[in-house]
Amino acid sequence: MSEAFYAQRTAAGRLWAHALGIGVGGQDWRPQPSAAMTWVSPSLAVLSKVGCRRPGTCLGHPCMIPSPTSTDGSPVNTWLLAAAAVAFATGLAHTVMGEMLIFQRLRRGTVVPTLGGELLRERHVRILWASWHVLTLLGWCMAAMLVALAAWPASDMTRALARLIGLGMFAGAMTVLIATRGRHPGWLAMSLVALLIEASR
Repeated sequence: MSEAFYAQRTAAGRLWAHALGIGVGGQDWRPQPSAAMTWVSPSLAVLSKVGCRRPGTCLGHPCMIPSPTSTDGSPVNTWLLAAAAVAFATGLAHTVMGEMLIFQRLRRGTVVPTLGGELLRERHVRILWASWHVLTLLGWCMAAMLVALAAWPASDMTRALARLIGLGMFAGAMTVLIATRGRHPGWLAMSLVALLIEASR
């Protein structure tokens, strides 16, 4: 394409930028030969590092789409990964041991237990079973969030989110500790998750 075409394109781009209140600083809008497109979904594309002149910029302009992985070269936060592993294992043990020690005695050929004896009605047993396993799912969601946070560059936002998860785990640990007088090992596991998260800061 001719130099006149690029001159017209740059001038038109400056007019649009001025109308939108964006300062372009006289930059050339001509694409660089090293630019490469990486398609991450049918409707989303981002410029790969090959086409970036320096970290955080693509074609000389600030990148508008953040990368889901660390772009500053920092290592993955292993403390958060360890916390995620403990949280996942705790949830798995919670579900398996609950089925073996509690709910298998309350069912008769059905997936959802219904036998509550003289104290509990069928609907009470059903919601207790559901609540038990929902707690496991929530714990696994927290573990998945910790894995995601471990991969992102450290920032005030990632540290705040991780600390909120840690506080939730600590509150749960204290609840189990008080309710069972320390006889249930769940409070130790959740306390360990909270300590690992605190150590990651």
